[in-house]
Amino acid sequence: MTVEPAPPNLVLAVGPDRFEVKASGPELYGALRHLWVRCLAPGQPARYSNGNSTRDLPDHSGGNGRVDGNGAGNGYGSGPVLLESEVGVSRVTNDVITARRGLSIVFHAAGLADRESGCSVALVAPSGTGKTMAALTLCDEFGYLTDEALVVDPSTDEITAYPKPLAVLPPDGTRPKHLVSPDDLALEIAPPHPVLTALLVLDRVTAGDGQVEASEQPLVERLTLEKALAALVPQTSALTALPRGLRALCSLIDRAGGVHRIRYTTTEQLRPVVRDLLTGQDKGAGTRGHPWEPYDVDPPRTSHTPVESALPVRVPTASSRPRATGEPAAVQRAPVDDAVVIDERYLALLCGQRFAVVQGLGWALWEQAAEPVAGETLVDRFATDPEAPEDAADRVRWALDELLQQGVLTAVP
Repeated sequence: MTVEPAPPNLVLAVGPDRFEVKASGPELYGALRHLWVRCLAPGQPARYSNGNSTRDLPDHSGGNGRVDGNGAGNGYGSGPVLLESEVGVSRVTNDVITARRGLSIVFHAAGLADRESGCSVALVAPSGTGKTMAALTLCDEFGYLTDEALVVDPSTDEITAYPKPLAVLPPDGTRPKHLVSPDDLALEIAPPHPVLTALLVLDRVTAGDGQVEASEQPLVERLTLEKALAALVPQTSALTALPRGLRALCSLIDRAGGVHRIRYTTTEQLRPVVRDLLTGQDKGAGTRGHPWEPYDVDPPRTSHTPVESALPVRVPTASSRPRATGEPAAVQRAPVDDAVVIDERYLALLCGQRFAVVQGLGWALWEQAAEPVAGETLVDRFATDPEAPEDAADRVRWALDELLQQGVLTAVP
């Protein structure tokens, strides 16, 4: 009995990096090759040799051009080929992100490119909130870069395309989603050297939820830098591994003309906004909404901001702020990967997986905790000022609790 050897591993190319996807047999190899057709490394065989004869690999396109995991030609199979392929997509995406760790800024974003100029926009959003649908809808006009992981060189703004298969719902709208090759969806091919020139944060809402009606125009706003960072940093991967990652991101935002956010109900509403951003018509005046500068943590600056005028960001009013209970523990700054000052008012801190923007009292307390210090010592230091308000001690305790929750201070035993 002759056992047919397994087909070669599929080798994918994403920029300079190479990734292997193992296929257990020619059927799976053919399906994977079809799904990943735009990411294939040069030299991937379209024919399969078992050592004695050579034959064409299976073509896993159904009659309507959709990938068919069962080989039945109905376009939306649900067999083991499709399930195994879906696992492979997640693994490859994670490998792409890992390979770019410390080298690139990777956004959780769809990427769309103008096919002539190469100017590109990142549509930034959490998983499951509109990136894939945006690519499906808009890439009849714009080149498809990715629908999940947008890899950007922080020194040149060049994008490494990752035109992976897309997970889409079948025509009847039932789950699970199925993987489809971008070729089968007729998505436009991206230009050879795309460059990031615009950043757009997606905020998809449901019509009738009180925020926006389907008949209205989408709401587009240009974010201040502290709000832009708060929106973008959670949607990046391994930013702390990039040397001075927060500064690199701020510089990238500057060169992209700032960050816009769009609140919309239908994906088609994104089209004119994307067009304007890619042609520079909706960049706004200047490239810097608010000036920023690097903050060198060592040695720290010193400040003596009065309690009354130096409250942290989003401090509740005196009537709504909960009264602190018990004595605060000793505290110390959490290790800081990078920090920037925005508008001489805000301090943006990147501490491992935590990002926070502090100002006023929060900034002053953080500075005072360069070394371990008892919380009550900080309370006395700020609350005993002759000009401090009556509830100064509670304000300081509340601010310490907030900084601990944000992860920029840590409790010391």
